[in-house]
Amino acid sequence: MDKTENKKIGAVLVQGGGIAGIQAALDLANSGFKVYLIERSAAIGGMMSHLDKTFPTGDCATCIVSPKLVECARNLNVEILTLSELVDLQGGPGNFKATIKRHPRFVDEVKCTACSQCTDACPVNVPNFFDRNLGTRKAIAKHYAQATPNIFGILKNGHSPCKVACPANVNVQGYVQLIKKKEYIKAVNLIRERNPLSAICGRACNHPCEAACTRNSVDGPVAIRLLKRFASDKEIEMIESGAISLPAEKTPHEGARKIGIIGAGPVGLTAAADLADRGYAVAVYEASSAAGGMLRWGIPEYRLPRKILDHEVELIRRKGVKFVYNCRIGDGISLEKLRKVNEAVFIGVGVQVSRKLGVGGEDLPNINYGVEFLREASSKENPPKVHNRVIVIGGGNVAVDVARTARRLGAKEVEMVCLEQREEMPALPEEVEATIEEGIKIHNGWGPRRILGSGAVEGIEFKRCTSVFDANGRFNPVYDEKDLSTLKADQIIIAIGQALDKQFMSHAGVDMERGCFKVDPVTLETSV
Repeated sequence: MDKTENKKIGAVLVQGGGIAGIQAALDLANSGFKVYLIERSAAIGGMMSHLDKTFPTGDCATCIVSPKLVECARNLNVEILTLSELVDLQGGPGNFKATIKRHPRFVDEVKCTACSQCTDACPVNVPNFFDRNLGTRKAIAKHYAQATPNIFGILKNGHSPCKVACPANVNVQGYVQLIKKKEYIKAVNLIRERNPLSAICGRACNHPCEAACTRNSVDGPVAIRLLKRFASDKEIEMIESGAISLPAEKTPHEGARKIGIIGAGPVGLTAAADLADRGYAVAVYEASSAAGGMLRWGIPEYRLPRKILDHEVELIRRKGVKFVYNCRIGDGISLEKLRKVNEAVFIGVGVQVSRKLGVGGEDLPNINYGVEFLREASSKENPPKVHNRVIVIGGGNVAVDVARTARRLGAKEVEMVCLEQREEMPALPEEVEATIEEGIKIHNGWGPRRILGSGAVEGIEFKRCTSVFDANGRFNPVYDEKDLSTLKADQIIIAIGQALDKQFMSHAGVDMERGCFKVDPVTLETSV
């Protein structure tokens, strides 16, 4: 809310920028008064600016109003406030206090030169309200051709549901429109303003945007994730064909403030890209031999080819980000030393350790854990050994990836068992369907009771899970201990969740809460 106090004697406020308001403002201004001309729309002119002829004379409406617009804009005693409305008026004659609500134009009025290049470049067409929706206009345009003030504005009707649902707040409508215009590089660049992992998320995102898509009320959602992948793949194709080049390598300017990032997974890569764009000198410390974290060691290559991941990492490196590999905090370098050489340290280590079941027989041979199994499967030199009959415990995306990977590694029979019913499974529905299509059977509504075997795994006993979540939606499974079932197995892979690496936690030296770092809810700072 902008408050305008008419402290100067003789100041007058005129509400309404039509021909009557303009003439009143000019008469008062020419009499020596300071005039505030308030207009709700993006330009003055009112209804006369819409007309072709005036009644009853039949004169040209534009010929009458245009000189008034120019005179009003040039009069030093008139201050035009468009996209504004009077919301409160207090006081009395000679001492009024007006409260004006100003709506955003989304364009810097001081810098706009009305060159119209923004309109030429804008890919979005919308109905033109000024023409009673008989024609279209660009999302950024002048209110009408002779608009005063001569400034462009962006028409915004709020944020789209898909953009609001996206955790990264990516401008979905913007890049979809750019793809429609075959402006693939502009589309990818728009995505990367909010998400530097465009090609990756085009393949391995849970796409909540599509669930919120308003097209669902007609037939089905726009294929937002696949469009992101399409544009990103087009960029790679154009680079490989020589049509465009990779971005030039940048180096932080001398004296740039230094930031250290622990972990080169998705969060570390995103933070590094954002900080580098803002001019910081960023160094990323990674315990493994390559960047990517779970993108590299957790997501199977059939879902995310390493070529795509390497491309995204290279783009971030070219922003001036330095990567230090095979550097584990506590072994290669201490956190204390990292804090001495950097002004700030960002911790993005992720949850690298699988959770255990805590049931009898879990210490038998041939029992594996999801994250570790996928990490070994990512190693082409030493992939994990799989047996003929494999049972995967869990119903999330990791469990699905484990089951499909075990099948690809040669297991003859793979079955999944999870607490949730089919519609409750946290794994993406399309991933569950693909799993079933590959011949992997899913047993819903069962929880492990004990692992069977002597010397090696022979099977596992389950108990019926009657409900997974309590009335408040919290994870609180309830079992029927009398309803039991047994499955035979040569190998069991447990994928029920992940936790922080206790070894790293011991080196961090920060306060913990329920197994996680305790941080300020606003700044996300730790106790250090």
